[in-house]
Amino acid sequence: MSFKDKTAVVLIFIYWIIYENFIFYYLAHFGFLFTIFTYATKLLLPIVLIWYTGINLALLRKGVSSLYISVFTVFIAWIGLVTLVNGDMLRWLQLTPRLVFFVAVLSLFYRKPQAFHFFAKLIIAYVLFALLQYILTYVFAGYSNPVIVLGGLKTPGIYGLYSNITSMMYFPSIQFPIIRLSGFWNEPSNAAGSAFSAGFLALYLQTQYEGRWRGIAKLCFLSGFLALSNAGYFALALGILAWIFLGKKSTNSLNLILLKVSMSVLAIFIVWLAFFGRKYVQSNEIDNAIIRGLVGLRGAGVEDVYVGRFFLLQNIIEFIGNNPMGSGLLQSASDVKNSASAIVQWFFVGGVLGLVLIVLREIVLYAAAIKLAQKEYGLVFIVSALVVVMGQQLSYGSWMNPSYLILAAAIIAFNARHKY
Repeated sequence: MSFKDKTAVVLIFIYWIIYENFIFYYLAHFGFLFTIFTYATKLLLPIVLIWYTGINLALLRKGVSSLYISVFTVFIAWIGLVTLVNGDMLRWLQLTPRLVFFVAVLSLFYRKPQAFHFFAKLIIAYVLFALLQYILTYVFAGYSNPVIVLGGLKTPGIYGLYSNITSMMYFPSIQFPIIRLSGFWNEPSNAAGSAFSAGFLALYLQTQYEGRWRGIAKLCFLSGFLALSNAGYFALALGILAWIFLGKKSTNSLNLILLKVSMSVLAIFIVWLAFFGRKYVQSNEIDNAIIRGLVGLRGAGVEDVYVGRFFLLQNIIEFIGNNPMGSGLLQSASDVKNSASAIVQWFFVGGVLGLVLIVLREIVLYAAAIKLAQKEYGLVFIVSALVVVMGQQLSYGSWMNPSYLILAAAIIAFNARHKY
């Protein structure tokens, strides 16, 4: 890779960090200049990146890349129209650079696949640093030292390297708190999604290079489990199932068959744990601190283990029944609280047509992913990494941030390289 290519990847990684690091969620806490810098970077970095990397026009004219970009563009335009009627156009202007960012990343990965490898290594390093933060917080009892508050989130000072420990859980039977690995993410669910995704990316790198990437993958998966997130468990299960059912069959050995059967059972159990684990533990009044921590129940007597998600979904469905165009992008959700779930969020914002367009965009991506996974051994791990991110963002996310866009660009770019 040239210095120019590496610089482009670093810019992509910076854009990824801006949407993942919690300090960029609480801009007011860091002052006016930091706020201006953050918004300017979100707006201008995609433009700088596409100027720096150029655009591969062939990707815009034919194949699945052209179809995906077309549907993506129509979706952005529809959200803009609804927002113009009902919402805040400044919010829409913050959304549009992500399409530009996607095209720039797509063009770079198509031209230089090694750029994606470099990006994957940066993500893995970021996750491993979060694991180091987690270990040091326990080693130096950072959770009991004086903490500082950044944007409303507790951070344990220099010994914990200022990681987010807001989601610690306390149980009477344990004298120290159970820390949920969060690193610099806003909350453990995001950390889990990134960590599990990084684990699959490490497995992909194992197929491309010599090295101990399989061991590194285990550390990434460990980091994801330490986040103690139901959304993360669900996302991991989806990633495992993608690997099992979509991967190119390199061998039919008995060991591989047994591995896939055992992993299928594990994935099914994880899905059950994600959906019903809290309800089961609460209904059966299980007081074991480890089990309650595993399913994410912080205390006894929780009446709604799903924290109002189903009630919120019902409200949004009723809202769309009366407002089929959707709410548009708003500064606040006014009478209806918006959902953190990607698909429900865009249903609320874009109405019926918005939901159809976002689903159609993902169908195009899934078709490309299925074909790519069959091309050569190892590519399925990129698909699994994307499935993890999308699964996690079904609970907390937007299907529109760099975590999703970068992996989607890689899949479509590699699909196009194998086709043409």
